[in-house]
Amino acid sequence: HLTGLSLKPGDKRIFKGNCKNCNLPLKFKLNSSNQYGLLERDFISFQINGVTYQVSNEYPLTMSLNDYLRDVLNLKGTKLMCKEGGCGSCLVNAEIIDYSIKMSKNISINSCLFPLYSCDGLKFTTIEGIGSKKTGFNEIQKRIADNNGTQCGWCTPGMVMNMYNLLAENPRPEKQEIEDSMDGNICRCTGYRSILTAMKSFAKDEKPIDIEDLNRIKCLNKSKSCLRSDKNVHLIQDQAEWFVPKDMKTLNDLLSQFSSTPYRLVSGNTSVGIYKSDGPFQVYIDLKSIEELYMIEKYDSLVKIGSQVTLTSLINAFEEFSSSSGFEYLHTLAHHLKKIANRGVRNTASWSGNLCMKNFHKEFPSDVFICLETANAQLTVTTPSGISKILSPLEFMSLPLQSKLLYSFSVSPLTQDTFLRTYKIMPRSQNAHAYVNAGFRFSIDSKTMVVKSLPCILYGGISPEFAHASNTEKFLVGKSLLNENVLNSALEILNSEIRPDNDPVLASPEYRRSLALALFYKFVLEICQKEINPKFFSAFQSLIDTRPLSQGSHTFPDQDPAFLPVTKPIPKLNAYLQASGEAKYTYDKYSIKNQLEGAFIQSKIANCQIGSIDDSLAKNRPGVVSILYAKDIPGKNSFMPDPFPPELLFAEDKIDYAGQAIGLVLAESAAIAQEAAKLVKITYKDQKVPILNLFDGIKSGSFFPKPVDDFKYGDPDTAMQKCAHIIEGDVYLDTQAHFYMENQNATCEETEDGYDIDCATQWIDLVQNGVQYVLGLPTCNQVNVRIKQVGGAYGGKITRANITATAAALGCFATKRPVRVALDLNSSFSLIGRRFPWYAKYKIGCDENSKLIAIKIDWYCDAGNSPSDNSMPVGSSFIDNVYNCPNWFISSNLVKTNLPANTAVRSPGFFPAIAIMETIMEHVSTYFKKDPIEIRQINLYKKGDIT
Repeated sequence: HLTGLSLKPGDKRIFKGNCKNCNLPLKFKLNSSNQYGLLERDFISFQINGVTYQVSNEYPLTMSLNDYLRDVLNLKGTKLMCKEGGCGSCLVNAEIIDYSIKMSKNISINSCLFPLYSCDGLKFTTIEGIGSKKTGFNEIQKRIADNNGTQCGWCTPGMVMNMYNLLAENPRPEKQEIEDSMDGNICRCTGYRSILTAMKSFAKDEKPIDIEDLNRIKCLNKSKSCLRSDKNVHLIQDQAEWFVPKDMKTLNDLLSQFSSTPYRLVSGNTSVGIYKSDGPFQVYIDLKSIEELYMIEKYDSLVKIGSQVTLTSLINAFEEFSSSSGFEYLHTLAHHLKKIANRGVRNTASWSGNLCMKNFHKEFPSDVFICLETANAQLTVTTPSGISKILSPLEFMSLPLQSKLLYSFSVSPLTQDTFLRTYKIMPRSQNAHAYVNAGFRFSIDSKTMVVKSLPCILYGGISPEFAHASNTEKFLVGKSLLNENVLNSALEILNSEIRPDNDPVLASPEYRRSLALALFYKFVLEICQKEINPKFFSAFQSLIDTRPLSQGSHTFPDQDPAFLPVTKPIPKLNAYLQASGEAKYTYDKYSIKNQLEGAFIQSKIANCQIGSIDDSLAKNRPGVVSILYAKDIPGKNSFMPDPFPPELLFAEDKIDYAGQAIGLVLAESAAIAQEAAKLVKITYKDQKVPILNLFDGIKSGSFFPKPVDDFKYGDPDTAMQKCAHIIEGDVYLDTQAHFYMENQNATCEETEDGYDIDCATQWIDLVQNGVQYVLGLPTCNQVNVRIKQVGGAYGGKITRANITATAAALGCFATKRPVRVALDLNSSFSLIGRRFPWYAKYKIGCDENSKLIAIKIDWYCDAGNSPSDNSMPVGSSFIDNVYNCPNWFISSNLVKTNLPANTAVRSPGFFPAIAIMETIMEHVSTYFKKDPIEIRQINLYKKGDIT
């Protein structure tokens, strides 16, 4: 049925046709073979918990290992939250071949980022494979439970697997190594003290794991068969292909063949956690099986590193080589590289991928770029024709990468008079991008401190275009750093060169400029320390790097026999199941037969009208079943039932905020639904300037009706007039995201007498009433809501869980099929509000003894686009905290902005009121120049006082 193809041996074309028997469309190619059989495989093979799996082209090429574990194998113990490699809940153990050392080893990896089709030849162990209530709990699972290291439990399997991997590689770790290894594991509720106590109990000077448990750890897979294959892999799908070349010749052939095709070179794939919208790609080329790219070579005058060397292996190599003369600076670079991301990411991410990410996204504050450019590294870039080009990292940033491969880098020794330092200033000491990172390399005359040659002054995080402070570099040549005038002039020139861009995602331009100047000054002080006053030493000493090991303890009072077992500390009963991944959450619910997945169509613009909606591309996407809008709601278009103010499930005409839901795509898989939602084209009209913060709302006079009457106690006006001292000030409390580990999700299934809703909620009957409201049901008794446990909530699932619950119910009603709606981190952040920002202007009256006499407060709260969840009435009841003031006046004002409706976050109303009052007490102590504790003691409630 396909004629005239002129097929010849070695033909690499792919053909489309239809099967003669069933007429189904198919794709095929001519496979090459030799005396040993086919040269290529059309499947991959790997092991999970000792079981071998073969996967061909039946799944999307973008599917992650986590998706396969949870959605295909139903191994729900491995969790999912951020899909960015940042939370650690998805960690699993992988047994890999490290070609740089020609040995197999175990690494922890973020399964949410690791592509399914990169699993070829690997062996994985998940939380299910190390212990359970049936087979017996693993020692790690026992200890974290026994030490009360779980609360919601969503993060616990990731914590356990991280420690599992560490012990597999080093059964006698130091406490510092254990603490450092937890840099990629986030817990939002338990607190790290109990978790670290459990994990540090495995340290060699505590209770290290015994030989029997150690053997269980090392027996990672029952099967010892080797899964490696020398055959290339080629998987063909309708819209894309996946290649796994085994050598450079095959890779170069592919780069040549697809020179004009959108392709992606796959290494660790960790970049998708940062830049999620890259693509689409028609070709994926996995580089992990090309041994040549794992070279780590050390010569007297050169260190050469291949492009597939991971950040972890690079750090280890740098630490090892830093003992050689001239290469001592590699210790500095290794220390900096340890601050990139976290252990799970560094185990799979390559240094070359980090540099290529900056090549594609110039704004990315690459720490690898800072390190290699500062070290004057030389990059080797190859082409399919065999031509190699040597570039500096800076030159590489402007190089088009199509049909090119970043092959290796090399660094040379530095002379004894060359000083090199790198810095990274970030929101946290681990697992964070830099506000500003910097590198300095100066060749200095040790006697005069004169700069002998052109130095390197390099920055990241300033702007996409800025790297070297070239004018400052030129100015310093031949000048002494001990000359105060030279230093001042250099700082002035540097200040004029550094012009940070104003990106709302980053820290303020002023702050980043001050950091850049401070880092240069810090470097100068350090290299001149022998010549300066010791009082300046603290300026270049690092508090973070010298921070001692964290420690904490939990003591219990004596156990009174009369009250046993109440006074006896016992582990939470469910803790062991949480530690083994057997505790089930709503998001772990197995898919129901015929179940659909929902994804919201969200607006991209705020404060406007909907012009038109074109969903034709989405509807034609294979796998899409239905798209629902406000017109399809049989009841009322509000996920909040009476008596709450209405909050639209789907926008009708007006868009309040960017991210607001406009519709819901229902498809056969979550990936299809999410892709289709992005295909819906929406035009907007009558766009007005949005109000995006509390202060603009106050300035614009944008308010909801007062949530509570003005509060008055005593006679504050008269009392204020008689006060000896009047103090005025203000305080602003910013917003905060919930970052619950289990994202918002709900599943709805129709039953014979109504609907069953499984929902991660803190308010069951609100979900019941909300679904009744949206579906127009005569009674809420037709809605059955089920929940066992929630993977973190912190107030965010009190009312906001109704969004996913009502959407899932609507989808179920419309399609007569079970529907799940689960938000990912991005859609959650754009669709759902956060902690209410508060702003308070206060006036305080005190007597001569600093006793509070009268307080007047005008406070404002940013509600977002709805007043539903505001907690301002609570604030007036708790503003006094523990301090006695006889006269009060409080005016509460609820600001309306073009943001998603804010909601409860841990101590709503209580926390801001107390924080504002404590700020007032600090201000009073500053005014009277007294110890803040003394001011508090003077104003405490005393026995007999009335609050």
